[in-house]
Amino acid sequence: MTTRDDPPAPAAGGGAEADASPGARGTQDSQDAPDAHEAHEAVSFVPTEIPDDGPAFVPAEHGPTQTVRIIGAVLSGLGALPALWELMRLLTAAPTRGGVHDLSGLFAWSALALCGYSLVITLAQWRRAMRWPRDRDPRERPAHLLRDAHTLHAFWAAGVGGSLALVGLLGMWSAYDGNLSGLEPGWHLLLPGVAVIGVALGAKHRTDQRWEEIEVGALRARSQDAPPGPDLP
Repeated sequence: MTTRDDPPAPAAGGGAEADASPGARGTQDSQDAPDAHEAHEAVSFVPTEIPDDGPAFVPAEHGPTQTVRIIGAVLSGLGALPALWELMRLLTAAPTRGGVHDLSGLFAWSALALCGYSLVITLAQWRRAMRWPRDRDPRERPAHLLRDAHTLHAFWAAGVGGSLALVGLLGMWSAYDGNLSGLEPGWHLLLPGVAVIGVALGAKHRTDQRWEEIEVGALRARSQDAPPGPDLP
């Protein structure tokens, strides 16, 4: 029996909660901290694969290999050294053939120095596209960087080849006109230029076509593996 002057009794469990000291609360918070950290890591985790509702992009290295880079650099070097030699010869030699210097060697070797590296890269990426299905899951599709790695090199090689072909045309025209320019007979520059254009653009077209075929096949394979949707009434 209690009187009006007696303090009210604490509720059940209230005394323990009220008596919890700040140190005890800090200890409890420190015990809960790892759980919160793990929850944060679970939320911030980014999956490396795309869910089944879309095709997966392959995280493959899009650039050329070290061996391909070395081969391209060697080919460009094989053109740069003779081009430098031809330039030094033109600066020191006396004019020949009607009072003009022979410029065909300088243009030919300079074209090789400028487009040799890009031509090797273009052909290497074409070969990579042709060999793709041999070691890849048919449901995978290449990343955009891998699909576009050859584009700039192909256009650059084709541009250099076009410039060489144009110089060859000028040489053929000067040989026909009789006003020598040092590029005669011209066809020996025209034919390599046209060949470089054909190889670069042909490899680019075939590479683009092959990447598109692989991507379409990946879309079909993923759609076949997808679970069927609900039947419509």
